[in-house]
Amino acid sequence: MKKELPKKMYSKFPDILKEKLSEEKWLTLWNGVILLGPLEEVRETVTKALEPYVWGWVAKTYGYIAEGIVYAII
Repeated sequence: MKKELPKKMYSKFPDILKEKLSEEKWLTLWNGVILLGPLEEVRETVTKALEPYVWGWVAKTYGYIAEGIVYAII
C-alpha cells in the first residue's frame, strides 16, 4: 500500500507527467498526503467524540493513538 501500489500507479502515468513528477516525489505525495489525509480525520473524529466525556488532552491523546493504529494497519 505504501510502496508497491504507488509504484505500479506511477508506471502507468503518461510520460509528460513523469517528466514533471519524479517517482520519489510521487511516493512522497502518496504517503504524505493521500494516505495520511484521512488519518487526520480519524484523529479529529475520535477527539471530538471523546471531548464531552474526558479532559481535552486525554481526548487528543486518544485521537493520536487511533490515528497511529490505523496508520500501522495501512
